[in-house]
Amino acid sequence: MKLKVPILPFILFLNSSVNIFSQIALIILIGISTKNSILIVDYTNQIRTTGVKIQDAIIKACQLRIRPIVMTSLSTMIAMLPLVIGNIGPGAGEGSRLAVGSTILGGMIISTFFTLYVTPTMYLSLAKNTKRIDAIDIELKKELR
Repeated sequence: MKLKVPILPFILFLNSSVNIFSQIALIILIGISTKNSILIVDYTNQIRTTGVKIQDAIIKACQLRIRPIVMTSLSTMIAMLPLVIGNIGPGAGEGSRLAVGSTILGGMIISTFFTLYVTPTMYLSLAKNTKRIDAIDIELKKELR
């Protein structure tokens, strides 16, 4: 009997199951989406060290990092298409290919949205009352002079 998971709509849509292959695919997906979010946050922090306001730093970071994020996401999604489309007929490894392909394909669509829209919004709401990243370094240099 197959276990249905409503959290992963692509697994449901393609009538797959949650198994060891889909769980490994989730780990891969978490790594890729985390890397994409780190690209935005790290570059925003770098821009903030130059003295730019936080909102302007987020906008500039998103404008500069959208291309690598979209390229990574699209290449991953395109790479998963043969795994999903190739399961039209029965064959050896059909369940494992479908589990990996549907999990990563559906997850990349959702995680790309979260990376491009939710991550900058959460960064702005969580970091708007914080000091610059290098504020302590600036204070130490002033005291040492």
